Amino acid sequence: MIHREQVLRFLQEKQETEGGYTGTDLTRLAEILQVTSRGLNKRISFWIKTDKDFSKFIYLGKEKPPITLFEFFKIEHGLESNPIQVKKGLYDDIQEERIERNKEPLAKTTFYRGVNQKILSMFGSDQDNWFKAKKITFPENYSLEKNRESLNTIFTFSDLKIYGGADIEGIYKRLVKAKEAFSIYNVDANRYYPEILLKRKFLKNLLSSIPPNQQLEAQAKLIFQIQASYIIECNDLLIVELIHKHGRSIQSDNASRQKVENKMRKDSLDAFRNEFKELDDSAKIDAKVIKKHSNVLIEEEILARMKLLRDHIDAYRTILKLFNDLTNNMTTGVKFHRNEARTVYELATGELTWDKLNEQRKKSITWNPDLMKAIDYGNADVVPLIAISRLIEYIRNGKITFDESYYFQDVGERLRNVQLNPNDCFLTPEILDQLIAYTYPINGSLQFDIPTSELEPQDDELPTKWIDLSDILREVSTYIRSSNPSWFKEHDELFKKQTDGLFWIEYTEEEFAKRFYDSIGFLGRNFRYRDSEEFFGLKYFIQRYISAATLKLEFKFIHQCLEQLSNKKIECVVLDTMGIDARIKSILSNYHGRYHTMGFADLRAVSIDMTPIFSGVCRSTDSEAMNIVEVIDEVREICGDGVKIYTGNGH
Repeated sequence: MIHREQVLRFLQEKQETEGGYTGTDLTRLAEILQVTSRGLNKRISFWIKTDKDFSKFIYLGKEKPPITLFEFFKIEHGLESNPIQVKKGLYDDIQEERIERNKEPLAKTTFYRGVNQKILSMFGSDQDNWFKAKKITFPENYSLEKNRESLNTIFTFSDLKIYGGADIEGIYKRLVKAKEAFSIYNVDANRYYPEILLKRKFLKNLLSSIPPNQQLEAQAKLIFQIQASYIIECNDLLIVELIHKHGRSIQSDNASRQKVENKMRKDSLDAFRNEFKELDDSAKIDAKVIKKHSNVLIEEEILARMKLLRDHIDAYRTILKLFNDLTNNMTTGVKFHRNEARTVYELATGELTWDKLNEQRKKSITWNPDLMKAIDYGNADVVPLIAISRLIEYIRNGKITFDESYYFQDVGERLRNVQLNPNDCFLTPEILDQLIAYTYPINGSLQFDIPTSELEPQDDELPTKWIDLSDILREVSTYIRSSNPSWFKEHDELFKKQTDGLFWIEYTEEEFAKRFYDSIGFLGRNFRYRDSEEFFGLKYFIQRYISAATLKLEFKFIHQCLEQLSNKKIECVVLDTMGIDARIKSILSNYHGRYHTMGFADLRAVSIDMTPIFSGVCRSTDSEAMNIVEVIDEVREICGDGVKIYTGNGH
């Protein structure tokens, strides 16, 4: 007798484990139920038509296919995301899953035949498939050699400095050339920038590790991503330099404002004295003359401000012209988030004149009643200059945003698309009350059990035996790998993710670990490849395998080992920034006002016992709070969810 529940359980098991059932499975089930295969098939066909529990089961054919349905979906998903990835990675993943399920291994010929058939069915050919998957029109006359060379001639920040700072005109011309070269793809660069953002620097190293005559499709993909990231970064650089140019004008005004005001007051006082020198009899003094000099229409402070604005008229017009050229007169890729921002732009360009504004709108533009009156007394020529200055402020404050930008994008739109889980918001009102009352529990006790020596060695005392630190490095590597059995597997998975499966690790675990820690020692000592022959062999490894993500993963392993050895949990992190001088000064180098360095600002985070946790580059004008989200994200990735307090250094 055929029992519905028994058949249902059997088919559910096959559906969950193998993605469906076969004719062979039904024959075996018929033998178990001691019924004929024909009778069982008829009953199942009836249930599929009438019973919704049976309608979801998939019939795979008479015999079980060599590739299961789940494996087929895995292959399809992998090819959709990146059809030019190394197929060996997909094959190894399927083999590993089969081993875990105690199933027979999949033959390589079967796998590669299925992959090739799927590629042909999805894309119609085996050429330019990554571009097809990303819906990018691949140029017919595409030259790999020419586009790779363009990374050194067009998509580069070199030769953009002049005496006194950045060559703003040169940056704009370079950006125009880059956009023209990138237009062959007929797509917007900002559409692909989010997936490039975290690995944009690694992409250049990855491309450098590929010989020009190998992996042509991988080269084309990497070149496209590097070009797209350059468009966004060069656009940001131009906006930053225009803001900086305006800031230098303001800085110059502030430095000379007092001098200009004093000169105007002196001229006014001299005019007053000269007029009264002509009066030799006090009876001839006219009260109207005194009143004329006492009640001036425009104060010297306002006159000085207008004069300084006129002195920078060329700089302001250059700023407006470049913004107009960049955005097609603020009509392409620009969002005005406030009505007054649009009004300010129209005043800057002359589309709107001062006399067309009402009193309220005039106040919102000038922010100063005395300046507003001075403009009404025949000084309307400074209105466009004031408007350009306001325009820069609106861009800095996010009231005007740009689509092809990262730092000046519409952040509000991105935040609206973020799905938050209530469990992610761990800063509750109760915790806030505890922080205010200084009662929030935190393990900040000092470590009194640290052994100390009464006799400290002299600083100038030479050691009896020099220690080879490379031996210690190898011991550290061995201990970390023994404490983390999945060390090599996690590095392998991260490498696949970083490279989108374009490459695979061609070393054994021992070989990879040795080269990896040798590279860390090389990078940590800030060497150059030419400094020693032993570094020559590391160049390829560093270009191909070393990135910020791999170093962060290794730091996570190191932190776990330190936690096991010391039995200490990090609960509080302190942040601070410092200026670092760059070895090579580029157009992207920043001046740090507090440290007086030319290079970059290093944002660092340590625990309360000074254990290093985070180090990252930020803009020299950034505060710790402006980058706190990135710090929290990385610290939680390394230390887990135990860290609850993030604080600045207190000054």
